[in-house]
Amino acid sequence: MKNDGSTDLRVRRTRKLLWDALMELLGESGRTFESLTVAEICERAMVHRTTFYKHFEDKYHLLCVGCEELNKELAAMDFEERMRRPMQLLEQFGHRRQFRTLMKSELESASIKSLMQRIRSDFMKNELLALERKDGPFSVPAEIIAEFYAGAINGIAAWWVQHGGDIPAETMDRYIGQLLNPSIFNQQSQ
Repeated sequence: MKNDGSTDLRVRRTRKLLWDALMELLGESGRTFESLTVAEICERAMVHRTTFYKHFEDKYHLLCVGCEELNKELAAMDFEERMRRPMQLLEQFGHRRQFRTLMKSELESASIKSLMQRIRSDFMKNELLALERKDGPFSVPAEIIAEFYAGAINGIAAWWVQHGGDIPAETMDRYIGQLLNPSIFNQQSQ
């Protein structure tokens, strides 16, 4: 988890230890998110359970907070670039252990897949709403664009990962560009 500079160092350290423990456990062969317990996460992180619950409601909350941190990294990239090259960015992030672990968990668990879909959709919706405030409304409501785009990218990414990523990311992005109407991101003239 990243340092935002405003949170106490001990809090950041504890959150990082818990996130790293979750990623390590998920990375172990045969481990699914559902099979993990808070006690296991705490033991791996060498953090007391009461400390865990001071920071997180449950393991799902820990997962959401960790994904929000990864989304902050994505948000630092140009929006249009992310929309044009989603698979190349997936490939770029795929070299990171945490991202690979999350993708593996998502493919193995319907509940994680649903949660990750919600996180991605909310992330995109918030970005689109910010763009609307700045530049005016889209021709299609931002919430609908976010659900559609996040669902499409999630499905294509899952297919791509399950098939070993044999098709180059650039080619996948070209296919996505052909399948999705880029005008959904057009904003209405004022």
